[in-house]
Formats: sequence, structure tokens, C-alpha cells
Amino acid sequence: MSQELADHCVKSDIEAIRNAIERGGADPNSIRPVSGVTPLHEAVVKTANECVSLLLDAGADPNVATKRDVETNAFKGSVHVFAETPLHL
Repeated sequence: MSQELADHCVKSDIEAIRNAIERGGADPNSIRPVSGVTPLHEAVVKTANECVSLLLDAGADPNVATKRDVETNAFKGSVHVFAETPLHL
């Protein structure tokens, strides 16, 4: 369920995020095993402010740093993230 939460954040799907947290018990601090990012990282990269608010209200920790060097395509460019928190993005 936690991987699904991150996927919902990539899509900025507010209803799905809300349902995953409220009904499914998804962990807003889950870390993707391959990329090392959290749902909050995904929402910040997408500049999905409402998603970010939902995650923070659900207890997402903005101080969780990525575990490895991550490259994410955003806004037709590339965002390079290395051991950064969502606040650094």
C-alpha cells in the first residue's frame, strides 16, 4: 500500500492519497526501495501543494533524506537528488 501512496503522489491524485492514508493505513514515510524517496519527495518534485499538505497532516517527516543518488525527470528537465530532504527540493 505504501508504494501505491508514492504512485498516487506522482500522479497528484488527491482522492487516492486521502483514501490510501485514511482507509488503507498507508505510511507517509515509506521509502521506495529502488529510488530511496518518500511520497513527500514525489509530491514536492511535482509541486503538488495539496498532496504535500495531506502528507504532512498525516505525519510525513520532511526531514527524511534520500538514501542514495536519485535522478528524477521533472518539468522536462532533470532533478538530481543526493541525500536530500523534501525541503531541499
